[in-house]
Amino acid sequence: MNSASDRDPPRLGLPPPLLTTETDQGDLLSINIVNAVAALSGRPAAKLPTLHDAIDTDALDRLFSGRSSNGVVLFRYAGYTVCVSGDTVRIHEANSSTG
Repeated sequence: MNSASDRDPPRLGLPPPLLTTETDQGDLLSINIVNAVAALSGRPAAKLPTLHDAIDTDALDRLFSGRSSNGVVLFRYAGYTVCVSGDTVRIHEANSSTG
């Protein structure tokens, strides 16, 4: 995962991201998200909750396949708020306004 800009679109009202990555085009987006949260939290990916319990991973992977989507998806996962836009994943501290 490569480091990307730490700026979120201001209209989302999120705190600054704790981790920002550009997704690896060779992996499914859902795998990239789990790996990013594992790296941030210091926990092995296998010890994290199942991502599918937080979001429909098949739909997420399809929505951002090719990473050309102009949409933004926001959801909570493993104690963090995840923001996906295009090929960028931002992991934020969870707060009450995002869930």
